[in-house]
Amino acid sequence: MSESNNLITNYFQSTVLSRKRPLPGESDKYCLPSCEEIKKRRKVVNDTDKRQQRLDFGQRNIGPVYCKSCEYVYEQTNPEDIAAHEKHHNRAQTLDAFKVTPRQIEIWKVAHYYREDDNKIYFHVKKISKSTLVKKIDKLLEETLDKELEEESRDIWGLSNSVDGYIYVQKVPNKSSYIGGMAFVEYLKEGKCWKSCKTFRGNFLGLHGIWIHPLIRRKKVGTELLDFIRDIHIPSLEFPRDSFLIDHSTEDFKEFISSYTGKSISEMLTFVTL
Repeated sequence: MSESNNLITNYFQSTVLSRKRPLPGESDKYCLPSCEEIKKRRKVVNDTDKRQQRLDFGQRNIGPVYCKSCEYVYEQTNPEDIAAHEKHHNRAQTLDAFKVTPRQIEIWKVAHYYREDDNKIYFHVKKISKSTLVKKIDKLLEETLDKELEEESRDIWGLSNSVDGYIYVQKVPNKSSYIGGMAFVEYLKEGKCWKSCKTFRGNFLGLHGIWIHPLIRRKKVGTELLDFIRDIHIPSLEFPRDSFLIDHSTEDFKEFISSYTGKSISEMLTFVTL
């Protein structure tokens, strides 16, 4: 064999320069890692962590978010936006929007009929009044209680301002007082049985809406507010507890009004026009 052929043969037989792929099982150091090993080494990314801001495939925690409950749009990676959403979302459960000053209370006492008992003040409010309390009520209905009272908050004063408002103010010594409850009532002469649809004539109080602040619910505030309404709405008429007509029936309201009147919802009277 020629010298050139020997050089070529030696080159391909060299163990140092060999590039042959090892056979399975020949040497573990040449084996590719298994799928399990890859999974173990793979970094786990928590895609529910709101601090995660790295863009990658499948990233879902960036961009605007729409809250169906309070209809608020916010950026979930922006702490200020998150705080603003939480404040708006819980606006009906906190006191910020309902706080009133001692000066406001004194002005309202001059403008409206009221009754004060210890740290409780009840106001009788008519829509035609130019008082700032009417403006305060309208602002709360539009911006804060629109979800709490739902449809009742729209035109709650009636087309001809025939509905009166009743406001409960909780006085807190050395702290900010606040509006803790409100109800809207209209005098009517007809009512319809919820169950039988039979119409009855008499003196009725149409309850268009009632709201009590969550912080003071189940403390007889709603009961005392309705008692105040029955007592002074038309002083010359007597309204028993079951004289209220209702037009809404959430579960909380059913429980409350049934307890107040001593009747089940099916026995209650509703508005004739419904």
